[in-house]
Amino acid sequence: MQIDLLMGAGIAAAFAYIVIFTGILRGQTRMNIATWLVWSIVNTVVTAAIIKSGFSHPWMNITFMIGSIVTLLLSLRRGNWSWGKIETICSIIALVAMVCWFYFGPTQALVLGVTAMFVGGVPQLIDTYHRPGDQQSWTWFLFLTSCTLSLMGAPTWDLAHVLYPIFGLVMNGFMFLFILLRPKSAAPRSRY
Repeated sequence: MQIDLLMGAGIAAAFAYIVIFTGILRGQTRMNIATWLVWSIVNTVVTAAIIKSGFSHPWMNITFMIGSIVTLLLSLRRGNWSWGKIETICSIIALVAMVCWFYFGPTQALVLGVTAMFVGGVPQLIDTYHRPGDQQSWTWFLFLTSCTLSLMGAPTWDLAHVLYPIFGLVMNGFMFLFILLRPKSAAPRSRY
Protein backbone atom coordinates (compact mmCIF):
# COMPACT_ATOMS: atom_id res chain seq x y z
CA MET A 1 0.00 0.00 0.00
CA GLN A 2 2.75 2.47 0.94
CA ILE A 3 4.71 1.81 -2.24
CA ASP A 4 1.52 2.33 -4.28
CA LEU A 5 0.95 5.71 -2.60
CA LEU A 6 4.55 6.74 -3.20
CA MET A 7 4.38 5.68 -6.86
CA GLY A 8 1.10 7.59 -7.14
CA ALA A 9 2.88 10.65 -5.74
CA GLY A 10 5.52 10.38 -8.46
CA ILE A 11 2.89 9.89 -11.17
CA ALA A 12 0.81 12.88 -9.97
CA ALA A 13 3.97 15.03 -9.98
CA ALA A 14 4.82 13.83 -13.51
CA PHE A 15 1.35 14.85 -14.73
CA ALA A 16 1.78 18.25 -13.06
CA TYR A 17 5.03 18.76 -14.92
CA ILE A 18 3.41 17.73 -18.20
CA VAL A 19 0.83 20.49 -17.62
CA ILE A 20 3.68 22.95 -16.93
CA PHE A 21 5.70 21.89 -19.99
CA THR A 22 2.75 22.16 -22.36
CA GLY A 23 1.67 25.46 -20.80
CA ILE A 24 5.13 26.96 -21.27
CA LEU A 25 5.46 25.68 -24.84
CA ARG A 26 2.00 27.06 -25.74
CA GLY A 27 2.73 30.41 -24.08
CA GLN A 28 -0.04 29.92 -21.47
CA THR A 29 2.27 29.59 -18.45
CA ARG A 30 5.10 31.86 -17.33
CA MET A 31 7.41 30.69 -14.58
CA ASN A 32 9.88 32.68 -12.53
CA ILE A 33 13.30 31.66 -13.84
CA ALA A 34 15.15 32.53 -10.62
CA THR A 35 12.76 30.37 -8.57
CA TRP A 36 13.14 27.41 -10.91
CA LEU A 37 16.93 27.81 -11.01
CA VAL A 38 17.04 27.68 -7.21
CA TRP A 39 14.49 24.84 -7.10
CA SER A 40 16.50 22.83 -9.65
CA ILE A 41 19.66 23.08 -7.59
CA VAL A 42 18.00 22.55 -4.24
CA ASN A 43 15.74 19.73 -5.50
CA THR A 44 18.89 17.91 -6.56
CA VAL A 45 20.48 18.39 -3.11
CA VAL A 46 17.26 17.49 -1.26
CA THR A 47 16.64 14.39 -3.38
CA ALA A 48 20.20 13.19 -2.82
CA ALA A 49 19.86 13.86 0.94
CA ILE A 50 16.54 11.97 1.08
CA ILE A 51 18.02 8.98 -0.74
CA LYS A 52 21.13 9.09 1.48
CA SER A 53 18.86 9.22 4.57
CA GLY A 54 17.51 5.81 3.58
CA PHE A 55 14.24 6.64 1.81
CA SER A 56 13.96 3.76 -0.65
CA HIS A 57 11.01 5.02 -2.74
CA PRO A 58 11.52 8.76 -3.37
CA TRP A 59 9.50 8.80 -6.63
CA MET A 60 7.98 12.24 -5.97
CA ASN A 61 11.37 13.75 -5.14
CA ILE A 62 13.03 12.31 -8.23
CA THR A 63 10.16 13.57 -10.39
CA PHE A 64 10.39 17.03 -8.79
CA MET A 65 14.14 17.13 -9.39
CA ILE A 66 13.89 16.19 -13.08
CA GLY A 67 10.75 18.28 -13.62
CA SER A 68 12.24 21.42 -12.06
CA ILE A 69 15.33 21.16 -14.28
CA VAL A 70 13.23 20.75 -17.44
CA THR A 71 10.91 23.60 -16.31
CA LEU A 72 13.95 25.84 -15.84
CA LEU A 73 15.27 25.01 -19.30
CA LEU A 74 11.89 25.63 -20.96
CA SER A 75 11.38 28.86 -18.98
CA LEU A 76 14.63 30.37 -20.20
CA ARG A 77 12.82 31.52 -23.35
CA ARG A 78 9.41 32.42 -21.92
CA GLY A 79 9.82 33.01 -18.20
CA ASN A 80 10.05 35.97 -15.85
CA TRP A 81 13.58 36.81 -14.70
CA SER A 82 14.96 38.82 -11.82
CA TRP A 83 17.58 38.23 -9.15
CA GLY A 84 17.30 39.92 -5.82
CA LYS A 85 17.83 39.46 -2.10
CA ILE A 86 15.51 36.46 -1.86
CA GLU A 87 17.37 34.53 -4.56
CA THR A 88 20.74 35.43 -3.01
CA ILE A 89 19.60 34.34 0.47
CA CYS A 90 18.23 31.11 -0.94
CA SER A 91 21.44 30.37 -2.80
CA ILE A 92 23.48 30.95 0.36
CA ILE A 93 21.18 28.60 2.31
CA ALA A 94 21.59 25.98 -0.44
CA LEU A 95 25.39 26.28 -0.23
CA VAL A 96 25.27 26.02 3.57
CA ALA A 97 23.08 22.91 3.16
CA MET A 98 25.72 21.28 0.98
CA VAL A 99 28.50 22.16 3.43
CA CYS A 100 26.38 20.88 6.36
CA TRP A 101 25.81 17.63 4.51
CA PHE A 102 29.55 17.19 4.16
CA TYR A 103 30.20 17.85 7.86
CA PHE A 104 27.01 16.72 9.63
CA GLY A 105 25.10 14.38 7.32
CA PRO A 106 22.02 14.33 5.08
CA THR A 107 19.39 15.21 7.72
CA GLN A 108 20.76 18.71 8.30
CA ALA A 109 21.18 19.16 4.54
CA LEU A 110 17.54 18.15 4.08
CA VAL A 111 16.27 20.70 6.62
CA LEU A 112 18.36 23.50 5.12
CA GLY A 113 17.46 22.38 1.59
CA VAL A 114 13.74 22.53 2.30
CA THR A 115 14.26 25.95 3.93
CA ALA A 116 16.01 27.09 0.74
CA MET A 117 13.15 25.64 -1.33
CA PHE A 118 10.64 27.69 0.65
CA VAL A 119 12.64 30.93 0.46
CA GLY A 120 13.38 30.30 -3.24
CA GLY A 121 9.68 29.77 -3.92
CA VAL A 122 8.70 33.23 -2.72
CA PRO A 123 9.31 34.92 -6.13
CA GLN A 124 7.01 32.38 -7.82
CA LEU A 125 4.39 32.91 -5.08
CA ILE A 126 4.59 36.67 -5.62
CA ASP A 127 4.33 36.26 -9.40
CA THR A 128 1.32 33.99 -9.01
CA TYR A 129 -0.35 36.32 -6.50
CA HIS A 130 0.01 39.27 -8.88
CA ARG A 131 -0.63 37.38 -12.11
CA PRO A 132 -2.66 34.23 -11.40
CA GLY A 133 -3.58 34.05 -15.07
CA ASP A 134 0.05 33.08 -15.84
CA GLN A 135 -0.54 29.73 -14.12
CA GLN A 136 -2.80 26.74 -14.61
CA SER A 137 -4.66 25.53 -11.52
CA TRP A 138 -4.31 21.87 -12.57
CA THR A 139 -0.55 22.07 -12.10
CA TRP A 140 -0.76 23.07 -8.48
CA PHE A 141 -3.68 20.74 -7.75
CA LEU A 142 -1.61 17.82 -9.05
CA PHE A 143 1.40 18.93 -6.97
CA LEU A 144 -0.89 19.06 -3.91
CA THR A 145 -2.11 15.56 -4.74
CA SER A 146 1.47 14.33 -5.14
CA CYS A 147 2.54 15.74 -1.77
CA THR A 148 -0.56 14.34 -0.06
CA LEU A 149 0.08 10.85 -1.45
CA SER A 150 3.75 11.05 -0.49
CA LEU A 151 2.82 12.05 3.06
CA MET A 152 0.22 9.27 3.31
CA GLY A 153 2.74 6.73 2.01
CA ALA A 154 5.57 7.75 4.32
CA PRO A 155 6.86 4.57 5.98
CA THR A 156 7.85 6.53 9.09
CA TRP A 157 7.13 10.02 10.35
CA ASP A 158 10.68 11.32 10.45
CA LEU A 159 12.27 14.29 8.69
CA ALA A 160 13.53 12.26 5.74
CA HIS A 161 10.03 11.06 4.91
CA VAL A 162 7.66 13.92 5.80
CA LEU A 163 9.44 17.28 5.73
CA TYR A 164 9.46 17.69 1.95
CA PRO A 165 5.79 16.65 1.43
CA ILE A 166 4.68 19.01 4.23
CA PHE A 167 6.63 21.85 2.61
CA GLY A 168 4.98 20.93 -0.70
CA LEU A 169 1.50 21.01 0.83
CA VAL A 170 2.08 24.52 2.15
CA MET A 171 3.78 25.97 -0.96
CA ASN A 172 1.51 24.33 -3.51
CA GLY A 173 -1.57 25.04 -1.41
CA PHE A 174 -0.86 28.77 -1.51
CA MET A 175 -0.18 28.64 -5.25
CA PHE A 176 -3.46 26.81 -5.85
CA LEU A 177 -5.42 29.24 -3.65
CA PHE A 178 -3.90 32.30 -5.34
CA ILE A 179 -4.93 30.96 -8.75
CA LEU A 180 -8.45 30.09 -7.64
CA LEU A 181 -9.22 33.13 -5.51
CA ARG A 182 -7.45 36.01 -7.25
CA PRO A 183 -9.02 37.66 -10.30
CA LYS A 184 -7.20 36.64 -13.47
CA SER A 185 -6.47 40.29 -14.33
CA ALA A 186 -5.08 40.86 -10.81
CA ALA A 187 -2.65 43.52 -9.70
CA PRO A 188 0.17 45.12 -11.71
CA ARG A 189 3.43 43.27 -12.37
CA SER A 190 5.59 42.66 -9.35
CA ARG A 191 9.32 43.28 -9.35
CA TYR A 192 9.72 39.62 -10.29
